[in-house]
Amino acid sequence: MSNPVDELAKYNVRPETKKIITEIVVGDILESSVSPLNPSMDVYEATSLLTKKGLTGLAVVDDERNIIGFYSTRSSLKLIYNEVYNRWPRSIVRDHMINDAHEVDIKTSLNDLIERYINAYFHTYPVTENGKYVGYVVLEKVIKHLLKNK
Repeated sequence: MSNPVDELAKYNVRPETKKIITEIVVGDILESSVSPLNPSMDVYEATSLLTKKGLTGLAVVDDERNIIGFYSTRSSLKLIYNEVYNRWPRSIVRDHMINDAHEVDIKTSLNDLIERYINAYFHTYPVTENGKYVGYVVLEKVIKHLLKNK
């Protein structure tokens, strides 16, 4: 696995940019404006919230803010299609979330987060502090941060 900071050297990135990437942590760029999803939420309600807020997914949390899964618009597409056109019964988020939310700790470096984005197909990562959900980070926010500090 390559180091994103070393990869930047190929493109003559200024040393101060390397510093920005290595010193920033997820907590500096996390979002918390949208609440996580409840496992008993109707999939239509959850999907409507995600699309209205321009998100591709959110963490699913229990009453103590422990992350128990992740629900995405990608997961909902087939489900809603089948509910609408094949008359499947409506269902709840718990039944269609993925169990591994791929969360990141609030102290994770931007460098490590970028590496995750490069090596995995995720758009949104839930963020935890002391094991509890505190927000999320989206790919566009990382890119905007990099462009602002190029």
